[in-house]
Amino acid sequence: MEEKKRHGCVTAWLILGLVGGVFTVLVYLVFYGAIMEFLAEFSEDAMNQIAKLNNTMLGIVGILNVVFTIAVFKWKKWGFWGLVASSLVVAYMSYYDNAEISSVIGGLIGPLILYAILQIKRDSKTTWSQLD
Repeated sequence: MEEKKRHGCVTAWLILGLVGGVFTVLVYLVFYGAIMEFLAEFSEDAMNQIAKLNNTMLGIVGILNVVFTIAVFKWKKWGFWGLVASSLVVAYMSYYDNAEISSVIGGLIGPLILYAILQIKRDSKTTWSQLD
């Protein structure tokens, strides 16, 4: 069996995804209360806007995104599809929460970028073609 190799850009994007997922978990599950207190000092409108989001659900999505990104690191295609599904869930939550349409659409761009990056070839093979 031939050794699988991914392009450095793919690795960099996956690392960025892991960092983002961990940051999301920290923000929504660990430091949420402190952040809300901090924002309350400056703007009640900003606090109310953020408070409308379901922080527990977003924290769970963050955990799932870490799991899905690790799966892609381990050459599993289901990890990519999990990232697509979690982006759709967050887009729906944003839409339901009356976020601006640019925020809803912006959240859907991540999986498209990942898919494009997975098409970069290394040794004439794409990472996408090597996923199980």
